[in-house]
Amino acid sequence: MQIWTLFMLFFTLQSNVVDLNEEITFEAIESGNFAIIDLNEEEFFIINTGSQSSELEVMERIEQLNDKEIKGILITRPTEENCGNLNQIMQTYDVETVYLPFNMSESCIVDFTLSNVERLNDGDSIAIGANYYVEYTFNEEADVGNVILINDKFIIYWYEGLADYSKWEKNINALYIPENIPIEHITMEDLSKLDPEIAIINQRNKHIRSFINMFQEAWVDLYLLKRGTSVHIFFDQDRYYHIQLKKNGRK
Repeated sequence: MQIWTLFMLFFTLQSNVVDLNEEITFEAIESGNFAIIDLNEEEFFIINTGSQSSELEVMERIEQLNDKEIKGILITRPTEENCGNLNQIMQTYDVETVYLPFNMSESCIVDFTLSNVERLNDGDSIAIGANYYVEYTFNEEADVGNVILINDKFIIYWYEGLADYSKWEKNINALYIPENIPIEHITMEDLSKLDPEIAIINQRNKHIRSFINMFQEAWVDLYLLKRGTSVHIFFDQDRYYHIQLKKNGRK
C-alpha cells in the first residue's frame, strides 16, 4: 500500500511538471511594446520590437536567447513603439519571416532585403509554431487591426484598437493593453464580449488608472507591466496555464 501511494504521488507530481521550453513573456522596457514566445528548445518568436529608445534592452534580451533561432517577428500595428528596433534585429540576426500589417505607415522602416516579409490581411491565420497560430482581424471603420495569439488551450487578444466583433466572437483568456491605447477605445461592452480572465497592462499607458478601475469593476485579474518586471505565461503537461509576475533587475 505504501509503495502504491508513493507511486501515485510521484505520478501526480510528474503530470504537473511545467515545460519551460514553451513560454510567453511580456517584457517591460523603457518605451514601447515587446513580447517573446519561446516555442521550443530551438526557436522563439517576437511580437513587436519596442521603441528605438529601448534598443539596448531589447537587443540584450534577444542576446540571452542566442542559442535559439528567431522563427519570426510580428508587428501588430505600424507605430514607432512597436517597430522601433525591427531593422536593427533584422540586421543583427537571421529572422525566418517578418509579418507586417497590410496598412504599413512611414513609422515603420523596413529593409525588405534582409528577411522574408509577409503582409497580414484581414482574416489571415498564420502558424508560428507547432502549438501556436495568429489571427489578424481588421476594423475598416477604425482603420486598425487586432492580433489574436492562440494555442490549443489559451487565447491572448493583443488589443490595438476598436474591435469588429462580427469577425471575432470567441471568449479569451488574456487581454494585453499596449502603451498608447486610449481608454475610450475599450468599454465594459468590450469586456463583456471578450470575457478575459486576466488583463496585462503596459503601465506606461497614460490611462492606467482608468483601466485598473474598469477591469476591477469587471472582476478581471490584473497584471501591471512596469519597469523591472516581466509577465510570464507558461503551461504544464496537461496544457493548463500558469502566470507569474517576475522581477528582472531593470530599472
